Parts: sequence; structure tokens; C-alpha cells
Amino acid sequence: MTLNKTARKRFIFALMAVMTFSSLPTAYASIADCGHGFAVTAEYEWKKAATLGKGIREGGLSGLVRIPSDPANVFYTVADRGPHGEVGAHKRGTTTSSSDATSSRLYKIRVSHGEIEVLETIKIRQPGVRTEGLHLEGIAYNPNDDTFWLGEHYRPSLVQIKRNGTIVGRYVPEGTKEQLRQAGVREQGNTVEMIPASYRNLAQQRGFENVTISPDGKYLFATTQSSLAAGQASRHFRVLKLDLKKKKAVAEYVYQTDRAADYKHVQQQDIVLSELSALSTSKLLVNENDTYEGTKSKLKRIYRADFEHATNILGSKVSDNLEKLSPADLKAKGIVVASKKGVVDLVTLGYANIKPEGLTVIDEFTLALVNDNDYGVNYDRSSNLVQTGVPTKLQIISLLEGMK
Repeated sequence: MTLNKTARKRFIFALMAVMTFSSLPTAYASIADCGHGFAVTAEYEWKKAATLGKGIREGGLSGLVRIPSDPANVFYTVADRGPHGEVGAHKRGTTTSSSDATSSRLYKIRVSHGEIEVLETIKIRQPGVRTEGLHLEGIAYNPNDDTFWLGEHYRPSLVQIKRNGTIVGRYVPEGTKEQLRQAGVREQGNTVEMIPASYRNLAQQRGFENVTISPDGKYLFATTQSSLAAGQASRHFRVLKLDLKKKKAVAEYVYQTDRAADYKHVQQQDIVLSELSALSTSKLLVNENDTYEGTKSKLKRIYRADFEHATNILGSKVSDNLEKLSPADLKAKGIVVASKKGVVDLVTLGYANIKPEGLTVIDEFTLALVNDNDYGVNYDRSSNLVQTGVPTKLQIISLLEGMK
């Protein structure tokens, strides 16, 4: 049964009346450029997270996906490598994982009665190959072959795995194998150069943050966390489209982030993309955020981006110099960027203090969102590991209008 807007609003308010929220809104929020009404209608916390070592508990969830045949309250999520900090007074940019125990893993989780329950922990593995160094940040599911695809932060790369965690293949930028050979690094099995060479030009710790697969399983979309213009302020992000049957890049589109000048005290280089979720073969939900927390955070939004009429720049001169071009330059060259429409303003919903990094669609009117709590730790200015007490939470967000 499909509810009209009034009936749906009454249903959601009735549902919310029997739930308890500490600081979340109890009515639909709406802002001028996010036309949909939206509200958090359920919240779940990972209260029984196991201890990993050094006082660190499981967490760091940085991606979220739901398999359509599973119950609506069952999801798969991926854990990253933990927070990174400067090590030593004169080693700016040097990073370290918070714990050796934060190895590559997926979780199958269920949410109910206000809690997140782990149903299965899936370790990433490949016979004869060490996989502890993978820094996983995104997860997508292909219904056509029952495999997961993971975004990887370091190289960057895309990793395809079976349900049991066995690696099927690792897909890297063109020229990576030669780089490894010159560095004297032994190539690991099942490595395929499928990604344009330009993706080797990345800022540190800004690899493939986001992956999603169209509902029909034909195409994978991937973006990096930041623009490829390392250390520069570019609004232009590349959205890579891969044909999963052909194992080939078939398109590259331009997603244009918001202007930092439209938000108080936000710098352009601090606007990043933290998640994708496909609605179709041409429409994606995009989680666009600043990197600030607390009251400093001004931009944390979910947009619906439409690439149907966007220009494919794959292999073009524009692709070679994209980050150096202004919006006016693109317009003059006839390049059409993806159109976008606001769906949810997460700052309005109280997300200013956490990192929303896992997003998936439950149905046309419902989203699930999980935060990356960085394992409840961070580094102080002296590179000492400190506890933050930030919990892992999964929220259900309901919309008055459909996303499609």
C-alpha cells in the first residue's frame, strides 16, 4: 500500500510517539534548497562492541549497504583502519592506525530495540597474501554475482570479494603495476589495471571513499574522498562509472560541490564526499560534507545527483586538467555537470558532531545512515591516543517525498 503525503506524515508521527530521542528532532525538518521533509524516526547504538586492544572497541563503520532480499533491519557495513594523526613533533602528515587489531573486516548487523547487533564478522582474506593493510571505506553489493565491492583508501583501489571475505580481484589505476615493479614490491594476485591513471594523483589518505552499484548490478560508481587536486581548492569531483560485466571504465562525470563561500568559515578544500548510494543507473545519492565538527560544521547534506545528461569526460583533455578548470571554464567548453537536488540536511538533524559515512536506501521514502566514530579514539597534539566516547549509531531517516 502506498500512502499519500498526509497519511504518511500521520503514520510517521504515530511511530515517533512511541520512541524516545534525546536530542533528535520530533518533527519533519525542511530547508529552502532541500525541499523534502525529513526526520529521524529510529536510532540504534552499538552498545556491546567488543574490545580490540589498547582500550579500543569495535567501531569505525565507514560504509553501509543492504541486500534487497534481506529483512529491512539487516545491513552489511565495513570498518576502516581507525583515525590517523601526526606522529612526532616534526613529522607532519605521517599517519598511524590506532590499533593493529583494526584489520580489514565486514560486519553483518541487525538493528532492533534501540541496539546494533553483530550477526557475523567477515575477515577479508586472500590465500598467500597479507590483507591487513587494506584501508576500506566503502561497500556495495552486486546482485548479479553475489559479491561485494569495497572502496580502498590507500592505493586507491577497488576490491571485489565473495560473501565469505575471499578476495576475487583488486582493481587499480593504470600504471600501478609498473610503479610497484620499480619500487621492488611484489605484485599481489588478481590485480587488474581498470581505473584511469589520473587516480594515482591523490592527496594522502584521500582514496576511494565511496562506491555504489546500480540496482540492476550493471554499473559501479566510485568517487574519491576529495578532489584529485591535492592541496588545492577545486569544486570538481570525478565520478567514475565502471561496467561490471566488461570490467571496464565506461564513463567519468563531473560532480560539482557547493561553494564554500556560501557557508560561514568553510574552506573549499575541506568539502569532501563521504558516501554514494545508487537509485538507478543514472541517479545517485551523494553525501557531501565539510570536515568540521560541533558548531563549526555547516555542510552535511545528502543530495540526489542526476548524471543522465552529464558530459562523459573519460579520456578527454578536460579530464586531463579538470581540477584546474573553474565552473565558468567548464560551461564555456560545453561540459555539463551532474544536476543535484537536496534531500536531507544532516546538520539540521543533529549530525554536526559526528561523521556520517555509511548511507543506504531501504525504500523510496527511507534511508539508513551510520556514523564513523573513529573507534571512539583520536590523537591529541602530542600524537597520544585519547578516548573520545563517541558511540556508533545507525539512524533511520524518513522522507515525506520519494527520492526517485
